[in-house]
Amino acid sequence: MNTVKRTPNSDISEIIAKLKYISSDINQDLEVKFKGYTHGQQGFIIQLNYIENINDTYIETWKTISDKFHCEVDLDLNNRTVNMYFEPKIQKVHNYSPIIYLSFMLFSIWMLYSRNSQFLMQNYMNQT
Repeated sequence: MNTVKRTPNSDISEIIAKLKYISSDINQDLEVKFKGYTHGQQGFIIQLNYIENINDTYIETWKTISDKFHCEVDLDLNNRTVNMYFEPKIQKVHNYSPIIYLSFMLFSIWMLYSRNSQFLMQNYMNQT
């Protein structure tokens, strides 16, 4: 965990506000803290302290709290804390360059073959 920069950006602040709002009814003493960024500052960690009630519904709600980030939840029931590890969701980029390259190569081979076969046919007809 990179602890040099501990100032959350707007996405992180929005997630913290949502976590406080969702959990305020059941866990009244809940404390939500931004722990810091992960290595390379691609992801970040949020810690929930003083968890009183927890169930699978809360965990699934926490995991899907953001559309931009994938969340892993680490529970420590002895200390009543939850560490939430957020990483950006990677969208698959479609790379069409191999298909275009292959299509161009096949077209070129077809053109050379058709020209060569026409040339051979003309030579054959001229010889007979």
